[in-house]
Amino acid sequence: MHDRGRGHERRPVTQHVVVRWKAGLPRGRDEPWFLMTDLERPARRISEPYARRMSIEELFRDAKTRRNGFALRAVRLKKADRIDRLLPIVTLAYILLVGHVRLARRTWTPGRWCSNNRPNECSDFTIGPALLDQARFKPAAALAAIRKATEEVGEEWG
Repeated sequence: MHDRGRGHERRPVTQHVVVRWKAGLPRGRDEPWFLMTDLERPARRISEPYARRMSIEELFRDAKTRRNGFALRAVRLKKADRIDRLLPIVTLAYILLVGHVRLARRTWTPGRWCSNNRPNECSDFTIGPALLDQARFKPAAALAAIRKATEEVGEEWG
């Protein structure tokens, strides 16, 4: 592969193919990832940002869909000021829901909200509504759980 620089000269670019196949994933999700990169790092280090991105994609899916989310696509607000008022409420609701799930994950096994006991089978947004009738964590405890989770991953975010 060649890269054309500013002067249109050709410089070779070394590419690496990273293949990562994570063990223990449920059927249907146990496929390898094939990634191209010019970085010389271990496969795990290359693939971890992609795993993080997938969790962010789940967040957007959860926010959009009616089946397992807030269904924000169905909101019929047209004026920016009304949407501006809705978003902080939705954000706070999501933060409390995720904090609620963090506490639940520490308290119970996944069989409480899932048909099996494999961790990380469901997104936080899927688990949260399933547990609202079963668990009554205080909002302050949910916020503390979010703060702790943020501190744990904060160093990785640069």
